[in-house]
Amino acid sequence: MRLFRLQEPLWDHWLLIRCDRKDHVDRTYYVAFGPMKTTLPYLVRVVGRR
Repeated sequence: MRLFRLQEPLWDHWLLIRCDRKDHVDRTYYVAFGPMKTTLPYLVRVVGRR
C-alpha cells in the first residue's frame, strides 16, 4: 500500500468575486488553488487571462 499526498504543504484555496462596475448585481465567481504566498494581484492577473 502506498500513501500519496494530494495537497502540497502551505497551499490554500480562495474565492474571487468579480463585480461589474456598471451593474453591481452582475458577478463572476472563481475558485483558485495555489501556494499560500500567492498575492491578490497575481490571482487577478491569472483570472483576467480566461
